[in-house]
Amino acid sequence: MDGYMELKSFGTIAAASLIATGLAGAAVPATLLANPLMEAQSAASAPAPLPSVSSRALSGTTADQPFVSNQTGLSQHYRIPSIITLDNGWLLAGADARWGVYGDSPENLDGLVSISKDGGKTWEWELVNEFVDYPSQNGGHKGNSASFIDPTFIQGGDGTVYMMADAWPAGTGIWGTGGASCESTGFDENGNFLISRGKAGAIAGLDADQYTYYCDAAAKQTFSVDGAQVELVPIKDKDGALTGSWVDAYFDLYTVADGAASRTVVKQHESGKDIQANVFYSQSEWKAYPTCYIWLVKGTPTQDGIDWGEPSILNVKRKDDQPFTGICPGRGLVVPLQGGGARIMFQIYESKQGGNESASAIWSDDAGATWQRGERSNKFNGSGKSSESQTVRLPGGGVRMYSRNSAGAISYADSFDNGQTWSAYTLDTELQYTAPSSTSTAAW
Repeated sequence: MDGYMELKSFGTIAAASLIATGLAGAAVPATLLANPLMEAQSAASAPAPLPSVSSRALSGTTADQPFVSNQTGLSQHYRIPSIITLDNGWLLAGADARWGVYGDSPENLDGLVSISKDGGKTWEWELVNEFVDYPSQNGGHKGNSASFIDPTFIQGGDGTVYMMADAWPAGTGIWGTGGASCESTGFDENGNFLISRGKAGAIAGLDADQYTYYCDAAAKQTFSVDGAQVELVPIKDKDGALTGSWVDAYFDLYTVADGAASRTVVKQHESGKDIQANVFYSQSEWKAYPTCYIWLVKGTPTQDGIDWGEPSILNVKRKDDQPFTGICPGRGLVVPLQGGGARIMFQIYESKQGGNESASAIWSDDAGATWQRGERSNKFNGSGKSSESQTVRLPGGGVRMYSRNSAGAISYADSFDNGQTWSAYTLDTELQYTAPSSTSTAAW
């Protein structure tokens, strides 16, 4: 009787089966030990995963439009749309979710992606690039937030989707700290990502001499964290000594002690909830240099959608590029190479201190493993500057780059060495500007 009382929560039929099986001296089938009700209760009581850049927790669907106010991520503002057609016929769209207001960084901005498999009738969206230092919700100016801005895509011949965006540390942007002056690219001469140890709750300082720590990618190790295997990179001091703090590919922070890794926890602005610390956040004592970083995420199309991988930051900036170098929003370009293979190309632009904005090309000839950068397209020829730009392949060979400028009409320059150098600009007076980038609170 006691045995029955112990087992009756499984249901009388299961209990009777267990008793009979036990009395017969046979092993109890594993299927009889499963209790769906208890499993559901256990799952409901389990702690929610700690919000982090790697969690990519927000997703959903919309009809007719990829970005619908108060539906796609519940954002009211979307800007800087990008859209391409994938090889399988799907539509892939991206845009900024501008949670507080519709302005540029520094602001609470994240990177939305939306896919349509039926020609635009239905859309499946996902927040692929999300900083969680502030809640991803509407509600006013957030000038101390980290941000993702200006998405752009292209698909390579092997099917890989390349998504790039600008990533700004907390409180930084082209109109804020890091946009007016800068002393560092964010990397040292060996290509190591630089870090400072500052004050938690403060915006990172511009003094490059403070950034005496670095992420040693050559010393990467794998740790078990929350039941998953995670590759981590140590933060070391200038002498190469371990600090006990490590980062993953998303620059989320971990503490390693006695061979075990745990997530570093800080409080989210406004909500006070626990989140994982990140070197892009003001809440963290470990801080990235306050400048614009070009953030790359590669995705693999599957039957169900796109499997987005871990990000990487491209080290393509030059010291004299400061204070700003960022990706040109829109789309990239695939350029066939003589002798075989293809070049994955994107456009970037910079603002030099005391000079005009200039565009240039970056590319990879090895499926995104390494990236190179060409010369500036700065023969303005009356166009004033070359700012945000887009490229197309010319029918007779070569690449044409159309650029935003200060002349009132679109200008273009041509390259016949796959983006390494550019001709002088020509003004196309038939392509007049109509208005600045539009803002939508309804759809696009």
